[in-house]
Amino acid sequence: MLIHSTEDYETRSRFASGNMGPIPPAAGVLLVLSVLLPGSAAANGYESMTTVMTFRHTQTYKVNIAGERPVTIVYHGDSPNEAIDTLDTILEAGELFLQYLDEGEYYNWDCKSYNQLNVFELQRHELNDRSMMSFVQWSNWNNNNITGLYDSLVAPAGEASIFLSRSIKDPDYKNKVIAHETAHYLQDVLCVEGDVKAKEAMSMKFETYYSQHS
Repeated sequence: MLIHSTEDYETRSRFASGNMGPIPPAAGVLLVLSVLLPGSAAANGYESMTTVMTFRHTQTYKVNIAGERPVTIVYHGDSPNEAIDTLDTILEAGELFLQYLDEGEYYNWDCKSYNQLNVFELQRHELNDRSMMSFVQWSNWNNNNITGLYDSLVAPAGEASIFLSRSIKDPDYKNKVIAHETAHYLQDVLCVEGDVKAKEAMSMKFETYYSQHS
């Protein structure tokens, strides 16, 4: 069961006076948990997570990521404070990723867009539960555990998702993980050239760039 919070977005966010604000609950966007890809793993992926997960805090926001790219973010996690911290990092990483690309990488500004970006923060053991996260191709990581994941293949049409471990105690490391997955999201919407390995290498390098410039 997803619990929609009606709490206001706190003004302590450094982005609150600019491009971010909450959507009133009556205008909130409902998360449609349906999958378009064939195959049992894809078809049951998000459903297998949401049928066993209860998120204490769910909030919907309208934001601009990476300049003037509007998107609705639906956050699922534990508390309003964690939501604000995570959203701040996503927005900051978005601006820095554009700077990073402008230093030499090719991208297409008008390539692709998603109406909604879902952000799920789970405990580490939940994120790495092979049964609950059955849509993840674990072989891509040699069946190793992960701290973050970006998905636009299993997500409902017009949506993308970022999954994060909320068990990370080091805030600097957690911000690097968020920046890494934000980079994957922007690689997708900007159609950055390169295969999967090249994009992963770019996201790893961006972690360092983010740490140096945030």
